[in-house]
Amino acid sequence: MKKLLLPALASLALFHSSAHGVMIVMDYSNDTFFAGNTAARNALEAAAADLGAALTTTLAAVDADVFAGVNGSTSATFDWLYTYPNPTTGATVTIEVPRAAANEVRIFAGARKLTGNTLGIGSSGGAGFGLAGSGFANQWIGAVDAAEAMSNAELNRGGGPLMGILSGSSNFGGFVAEYDLQYGALGGSISFDLDTDNDNDIDSNAELNNFWQFDHTTAVPFSKFDFYSVALHELMHALGIGQAVGWDSNVLGTNWLGAETIALNGTGTGIIAPDGAHPKDNLTSLLLNGLTSQEVVMSPSLTNGERRLLTQLDLALMRDIGWDTVAIPEPTTTVSVLGGLACLLARRRRRELPVH
Repeated sequence: MKKLLLPALASLALFHSSAHGVMIVMDYSNDTFFAGNTAARNALEAAAADLGAALTTTLAAVDADVFAGVNGSTSATFDWLYTYPNPTTGATVTIEVPRAAANEVRIFAGARKLTGNTLGIGSSGGAGFGLAGSGFANQWIGAVDAAEAMSNAELNRGGGPLMGILSGSSNFGGFVAEYDLQYGALGGSISFDLDTDNDNDIDSNAELNNFWQFDHTTAVPFSKFDFYSVALHELMHALGIGQAVGWDSNVLGTNWLGAETIALNGTGTGIIAPDGAHPKDNLTSLLLNGLTSQEVVMSPSLTNGERRLLTQLDLALMRDIGWDTVAIPEPTTTVSVLGGLACLLARRRRRELPVH
């Protein structure tokens, strides 16, 4: 049976790798689980390091959240806040003064009871702002335009995916200023299931250890689900898969329009899952070494006894939504030694990896 891996609410969020990668900083300030499970934390940190090392985008720091534009004697100010789902409770947390260091995204991690077959949830979070101003009505449009330009220059981070656009208008004395406020990758949150038997109680340590393979340095037993694989999947949701503007603009029904993926896969037709937030189930790709293949990390479900590593198609999807990645090896005539494995694994238990 497959278990789902959920992608998260497509809005915005908040805020190890090599010197050329993105630093994915795991934040445990909401956590009540990882502090007592070193193996799970190590697996999560390893997934963050591996994904960060594969991303080569240069991200500018976010040092401001208030942007005041001036036109003559009139000012307009956008004051931003960021939100993310508390990974331990699901409640919305608001960051009134968001900040992000250069080349860094912050992911809040935790665990809680998830329903059904869901193994994990990854969210890019949400954003909001207030607009205030003063002065003369006939100067209002220019002041808003100036504040908009300042905000977009800062929050787009100079690279990476566009995570969201907040559009609207403001009427001051009959003068209507329109705006399109953009924000880039700042981070998000991820949660893992602690109620694996769906009895509405947190599982005991023994039950969790029987269900999850926490140790990412050893093989995954047939009876368990791999924590590292789920972490990698949900981190990619938090960084835009299934949620970024570039994802939505490339999905047309079950077809994918992104040039990088089409060039690698040969087609984008029919490769998107019905939920519109994942590539379809059982889609395979070569690993980054170019020698073997597996089901892609971003498949909507995971098989017990299976560990997934980043594939070339996973990174092609990341490039299509706006990330830069490490180079993909040129195609070879090497026969995939894992190509037939997906059919066998499909007969095992599958669990879901959805978007929330």
